Amino acid sequence: MKTVVVIDDDRQVREAISLTLRENGFSAIGASNGREGESILGSHPVDIVVTDIFMPEQDGLQTITAIRQRWPSINIVAISGSGADGSVVYLRCAKLMGAHHVLAKPFNAAELLTAVRDCAHGGAGRHHNKDTGIRAEGLTA
Repeated sequence: MKTVVVIDDDRQVREAISLTLRENGFSAIGASNGREGESILGSHPVDIVVTDIFMPEQDGLQTITAIRQRWPSINIVAISGSGADGSVVYLRCAKLMGAHHVLAKPFNAAELLTAVRDCAHGGAGRHHNKDTGIRAEGLTA
């Protein structure tokens, strides 16, 4: 069973993603910000990280950078929904910084699972982001 750390400051989003993952055969651990997520990565074996971009204390771009430096084998799905236009820019940055998939919120369970399953198999496939109209790695969030 693959372990996924879900990092999002919105408790409802974090819990919904975690529940979806658990119902589909993944182990999920929640974290409310990037620092908390890094702490979990340092103390648990983790395969995949799903991280929001806009969070207090440590944002998703800082978190992606830290993961790439300390745990380069962990696959990352970056998610964001703070302002449609701005979100696209930050998701593109996340991709350039090492996220395997990016999703613009809101995304559905099938899109999330496609990205996470691809990461679980070591891939970084391309999926069309229907909300932003950009070609993006991963799901539409």
